[in-house]
Amino acid sequence: MSLFCKIEAETEVLQAPSEKVYEFFKLRPYDLTKFPSTNIQSANLLEGDWGTKGCLVRWNYSYEGKAISDKEMVEAIDDKNRSITWKMVEGHLITKIYKSFKAVIQVTPKGDDGCVVRFIMEYEKPNEETMDPHGKLQFSLNLCKEIAGYLMEEQSQVAP
Repeated sequence: MSLFCKIEAETEVLQAPSEKVYEFFKLRPYDLTKFPSTNIQSANLLEGDWGTKGCLVRWNYSYEGKAISDKEMVEAIDDKNRSITWKMVEGHLITKIYKSFKAVIQVTPKGDDGCVVRFIMEYEKPNEETMDPHGKLQFSLNLCKEIAGYLMEEQSQVAP
């Protein structure tokens, strides 16, 4: 018996405008390889163009001490609501743990220079004993603070 599940959480990102954070997730996810704490070795575009529906990306990273290679496709992009849906099509999460896995990222403006980033993970567990991906969700939330710092540093290098 399969179990369809969903977990979600959000984090406030201060000093990073929503359009910049959304643009990062949409057009520059490969820059995640620049963050040592992510353990992402590479993000290779296999099909399509960055920031377009249907683009296919191979991620190579370390998680819990294991080398992992996943392939994800951008299933949906909603620029009006600043939302991106990634669907796992091959790799560790769907061959070893879940029957299906999607991650939705939504960025909402907050104040003049901040935003709220919501992560929604939808997945199908093969049985009740399969753990929920709380670690992956927490990793995603923590990543937002690094993205904010990266964008601030990038902006300070451009400013006169």
